[in-house]
Amino acid sequence: MKPNFRLIYGLLALGILGMGIVAWQVAEHRRVRNSVHEAQLNRAHDIANSLAVVIRSQRRFGTVPRDRLVGALEELATSRELLGIAMLNPAGEVVASGGQTIDRDLGELAPGAVKREGARMTVAALVELGPEPPRHGSPSPEAAPGESPAEKRPSTAVVWQFPDPLPEPEAGPPPGEERAPTPEEERAKRRARWGRMRQLHPHFQSPEKYQEIYEKQGLHMMVLLMDNLQAQAQIRRDTLFRAVLVAVALLAAAGMGLAWRGIARSSQLQIRLARARSLNTHLRELNLAAAGLAHETRNPLNIVRSITQMTGSDPTVPTRARLQLQKALEELDRMTTRLNEFIDYSKPREPRLAAVCPIALARDVARTLETDFEDKGISFQAPRQSTRQVLADATMLRQVLFNLLLNASQAVPKGGTIQVRLTLDGPRAALEIVDNGPGVPPEAREDIFRPYFTLSDHGSGLGLAVVRQIVLAHGWEIACQSNPGGGSIFSIRGMETAASANAG
Repeated sequence: MKPNFRLIYGLLALGILGMGIVAWQVAEHRRVRNSVHEAQLNRAHDIANSLAVVIRSQRRFGTVPRDRLVGALEELATSRELLGIAMLNPAGEVVASGGQTIDRDLGELAPGAVKREGARMTVAALVELGPEPPRHGSPSPEAAPGESPAEKRPSTAVVWQFPDPLPEPEAGPPPGEERAPTPEEERAKRRARWGRMRQLHPHFQSPEKYQEIYEKQGLHMMVLLMDNLQAQAQIRRDTLFRAVLVAVALLAAAGMGLAWRGIARSSQLQIRLARARSLNTHLRELNLAAAGLAHETRNPLNIVRSITQMTGSDPTVPTRARLQLQKALEELDRMTTRLNEFIDYSKPREPRLAAVCPIALARDVARTLETDFEDKGISFQAPRQSTRQVLADATMLRQVLFNLLLNASQAVPKGGTIQVRLTLDGPRAALEIVDNGPGVPPEAREDIFRPYFTLSDHGSGLGLAVVRQIVLAHGWEIACQSNPGGGSIFSIRGMETAASANAG
């Protein structure tokens, strides 16, 4: 059988198309996932920038009050997407925090690091506070040595815890007894006020002292703990959507492949059907020619038989010649019988349906075969009171019963039994011919209905073929089964009863 290259190439193209769709959806899913992650990072940086604005607004002389900063962190951590936040000094230690505690070693995080762990995402960002305000007694940081004026260094800030408030000044003199402070008292007040300012604002300290404080309480990096559940849910929804889309595309491709294959097979079947029709026409014509040849051959055989019979009855013919002529007559009869069966098999079957009683027809056929039954002592059994009728061609049904009963009589031993019975199956009826002969082997139960297949030494192999031809012409079914008591059961099913036909 030659391979169908069009079908192979079509299926290959559909397979490539399916793989292309899968690759496309995988790439689209990666793009959506990267977009979701990028949106998360942008949101984290927006929060970090907003917090830097808050710190810059609260910064005074390079310091930020701790209580205000912690309050802002706690307020930010109440949002749904931000779970916690921590401010780190240059040494990686937590200076201020708010919200949930970040369960990891924050000192290992580098600026810009992103860690996704299940339902949480940790983002590390530098604290950008803008230009640094000038400090008392220190040069302006507008441009460091070796830097251009445009390359400004970012500012720093120190988280400062305010000391306890200074004691209230002693009560002055009662009203009406005020007096002007002396110059010494004025100088003492100014010195106390300046000391408090220096205590509150370490920015006025020396750069070395300020650097030391910054290393411990300076704002260097912030770590944000973000909620990752929404992003994961969005990615899962996109994954499910892509999977459904890929499944639908693959099913569509498979459906196209099956449709293509069906069209190809349908085309092949149509070609085979056209060839079968042509062959059937040729066989029909050949069958008609063979039937005509058999019919034309039968007439000369009848003439030869008559001449042989007349010669064999002549008393002047020697005995030995008469015996030879008798054998010739038997062979002529056998050839005539075969020709009659072949002509009968080659006839077109067009049944004319009418109400027929199968049991009565079977008893009538049994009377025709009464001589054969008596020679072997066969017991024929059929219900005498059964009058149920079916729709069938009486002549064809008689031929079916004759062939089946004749085969049964040849198969059963002497003293055997043949039984005919009719059973109902709803609106349909089944006709069974049961015998107690040797039975039919299981492997031959289909072949016995083929032309010229026979298990008997004296059979022609056309009797059961004619039976099946008539049965199929009526739209019935015939089968051969084993008889539990020994022998065979030939059952004809699907026979429409006359009562159901009248009811319809």
